Amino acid sequence: ALALAERYTPNFYIGFNAKRIKQRSPGEKDWTGDVGVLYYFDPMGKLRFGLVGRNLLKTEFDYVHKQFAFGVAYNAGGILTLSFDLTKDADTDVPDDTIYSYGAELMTPEALKLRGGYMINKITEKEYYSFGLSYFTQGYSIGYAIMKDEADKDNIVQSISLQLYE
Repeated sequence: ALALAERYTPNFYIGFNAKRIKQRSPGEKDWTGDVGVLYYFDPMGKLRFGLVGRNLLKTEFDYVHKQFAFGVAYNAGGILTLSFDLTKDADTDVPDDTIYSYGAELMTPEALKLRGGYMINKITEKEYYSFGLSYFTQGYSIGYAIMKDEADKDNIVQSISLQLYE
């Protein structure tokens, strides 16, 4: 994935994400993309609202679904952020096509961010826990995250991130 975000006003951001999806089988690959907006209701960014459209370009893979999400985050005192996201799946026939996500982020004085989250996916009837750690400076941040399926301990997603700032 390759993401790009731009700040248009002190309180308004737009982001784009291009994703290349590749199966383990040779020759099975495709592209899709995401678009998101983030709005801060106050200059300090304590209360934030976001909207995202995921996988907006149709792919060859049935499991890559178009989704629309709404999120809200509240930063309490500059060191703790609490968040909630609600995602609706546009490509499923399941009666409850909703995914609920809850998260928290703690910023330490040592320039570390500790993250934890919990997701309830009503579509697949699965629950996930996630944990992450990132080191940040004014010019970049580097992080590691892991997400585990509560019912299937072998279903683990790990990611490494690098973000560059102007």
